[in-house]
Amino acid sequence: MSRYLPDPPPADQIHSGAANVHSVAAGQGLQWWAEGWQFFLREPAMWLIITAIAIAGGLFISMLPIVGTIVSTLCAPVVIGGLLYGCSEMEAGRRLSLDHLAYGFSHRTQDLVLLGAFYLLFGLVVTLLVFLIMGTGFVTAMTTGGVPGVQIAIGSAMLTFIVLLLLSLPVFMASWFAPALVVLRGMPAGEALKLSLRASWANMLPFTVFGLAMLGLWLLVAMTFGLGLLVFCPMMLGAMYVSYREVLP
Repeated sequence: MSRYLPDPPPADQIHSGAANVHSVAAGQGLQWWAEGWQFFLREPAMWLIITAIAIAGGLFISMLPIVGTIVSTLCAPVVIGGLLYGCSEMEAGRRLSLDHLAYGFSHRTQDLVLLGAFYLLFGLVVTLLVFLIMGTGFVTAMTTGGVPGVQIAIGSAMLTFIVLLLLSLPVFMASWFAPALVVLRGMPAGEALKLSLRASWANMLPFTVFGLAMLGLWLLVAMTFGLGLLVFCPMMLGAMYVSYREVLP
């Protein structure tokens, strides 16, 4: 264990099992972003270093042939879990450090990897559905030809979008609180996903506001040719931690 990080809490201090879910006001969706920004301002230099390393590492791993996407997807919640632990340390008055970037690789690693496996399975299912819907639509459109063929092609594209939206929403809800529940509360991956889904469903309004604000921030990131990710990612992690603290105290 690094000398910069405290030992993990004793087993009798880890809260597992059922938890109270709090429903918060819709405006908290904006407040989460505001507090995420404050988390960044507390340690801006360290956040920039950590984020740059994480992004560079993720890009390098994802470029590996065959296994790149699999490894990066499995590791993503491991890294997120460690940085959420870092947020909890910051809230307790301690400093963020590079050690937090690797914290998830030595604590609750198996359950965090299982979260990544859940994301990987979802991605596989979505890919298969997209190929099925778009492939069927393309073949039908080519066979039909003319204006009806164009209409079929457009219809299949719209159907694909709707399917992606309907599938992505519950996955996002199940994923949002799961890394924090695994690392900070010691929950198994399956329980964490179920509780995260329940907690997110109970807070649909603030998450809707949060998502709309995210679209605006993504536009700003796009305007910076991606450099804005160095600030957006720490804000997101801070917002993720604050929302966890409020909804699942």
